[in-house]
Amino acid sequence: MTANTARNDGNKKKSKQRLSAEQTGVLQQRLQDVIRRVEEGKLSFDVVAQSLQRISEETFISHYKDKKPKETWEIFTRPPLAERRKSLSPYGMTLPHKVKRLEFPERNPERIMMELWEKENIPKPQINHGRVPVNAILNAVELLPQDVQIVAATVQWFGTNIGMSYLGEFSRAAELRGF
Repeated sequence: MTANTARNDGNKKKSKQRLSAEQTGVLQQRLQDVIRRVEEGKLSFDVVAQSLQRISEETFISHYKDKKPKETWEIFTRPPLAERRKSLSPYGMTLPHKVKRLEFPERNPERIMMELWEKENIPKPQINHGRVPVNAILNAVELLPQDVQIVAATVQWFGTNIGMSYLGEFSRAAELRGF
């Protein structure tokens, strides 16, 4: 189903559209599933009511409209080597038995996670006085290599199948609670 749009002073406005019987049935079935889950106590009534209100007001999905999702490799590029050398948690500085897992193919989620982590830990004096996530996690300015390795291995774990499943569960639980 695509919405017809007309331009008016640079703003997009949806024109009216009639749903097919099949589309109406899908929406009704989904709403019945939500009602059943609220009655079973699996979903909070208040959270569901707020979410439906945001959808009806178009505030919940407005930032997704007309945007093609970007792939991770389109969003993220590794900084130049000179910048990466400044990272307080450089790529590969993980526990010895975890380093081997970073040698898998380039689109390996663990590699992506570690590349993002490396970039996130490049100090920028204008942001948070140069403190980076590894400083905050360890609550230390002076970082011991073994502590950085343990934190990096934990972050790397989020790129594994089990770690990504955990992040997915967290994301769903947070969404259900209105975050």
